[in-house]
Amino acid sequence: MFHSITMSPIIKGLLFSIIAYSASLLGPFYMLCPLMPLMILNPPVYRRLTDIMISMWSTLVVMLMDKLGNIKVVITGDAVDCSEASLIIMNHRTRLDWLYFFTCMQRFGSPRALKVMLKKPLKYVPGAGWAMQIGQFIFVHRKWEIDRMVFDKILSYFIDIDYKPQILLFPEGTDFSEKTRESSNRFAAKNGLLPYDYVLHPRTTGFSFMIDKMRTGDMLDAVYDVTVGYPRNIPHGELDIVTGKFAKEVHFHIQRHDPHMLPTDQTQLAEWCMNRWQEKEQVLQQFYQDKQFNHPSPPVIDTEPIMQQTAIFWIITMTMALVTIYLLSVARWYCLLCILCHVIAEQKFSGFDLLQVNIYNRLFKRRN
Repeated sequence: MFHSITMSPIIKGLLFSIIAYSASLLGPFYMLCPLMPLMILNPPVYRRLTDIMISMWSTLVVMLMDKLGNIKVVITGDAVDCSEASLIIMNHRTRLDWLYFFTCMQRFGSPRALKVMLKKPLKYVPGAGWAMQIGQFIFVHRKWEIDRMVFDKILSYFIDIDYKPQILLFPEGTDFSEKTRESSNRFAAKNGLLPYDYVLHPRTTGFSFMIDKMRTGDMLDAVYDVTVGYPRNIPHGELDIVTGKFAKEVHFHIQRHDPHMLPTDQTQLAEWCMNRWQEKEQVLQQFYQDKQFNHPSPPVIDTEPIMQQTAIFWIITMTMALVTIYLLSVARWYCLLCILCHVIAEQKFSGFDLLQVNIYNRLFKRRN
């Protein structure tokens, strides 16, 4: 029904950006804000319903990448079980890795419970940042004393409501570039480590904490080690998307690890993570020679039916939203009220990502 679209790259990039951003802006107003009373009435139901709404947006992004970007996605190694509570660790080749990873998860089912750990400034982007706050993405401050408190609070919330997330963590802390590679190798030289050409040395403190906390709360069914590679071109940031410079191919190699086989000691956990990155360096060196990971592919699902349904859903939803905003003053006032709520939540409570956790802790946790 929907085929890849032929047009100039800049038009494709602009269409992608306009559609994806418009959906991320209208989505919180018309799909997420109406669910907010459940934040107080029934937090587990609120969490699951907002996940469904967020997954509709991520599926739209996958469809746009497939139809406008004509991106070839290649997956090798192990399949991802989307029903498992898991920690997913991945090398950070570009700032867009997390966005491309949606295309990988979509091929294993729904990325409904995928929570990405991102830099804090992204939570303040109007529309997309608001949706990610409500979707309970985890934002990193890069100050461990603050991040530890945030990680602990959010993971405890997930454990309390019996929620099973898939959390995507980039242990390198930032994306790969010539500048960050040089900085990483200076760190390696000071600490007697090998220099790397394809990955950065991982920061293991957050990884070890996440493993320990999730395992203690019986919320860790698997650890997925994902290696991402771009064999033909490497888009580095959002401007590449806007100008239509999509990745021509994205390759993901996945290794599933049983959490019971990982060390329990924090020092040994850190060493385990560092060993995985040493392996990634070797794997990626071979990958960029062969332009592929030399492993078999796992079974994946046909994404075409869900893309067709998603396209129809968003055409109807966005048309209705724009018409009501244009025709009805009450709709415009409602949108302004939603914007005000988000601004207040950010100014007073550091965003809806922490507000919903604080509401649960105050209203429900004391009763348990």
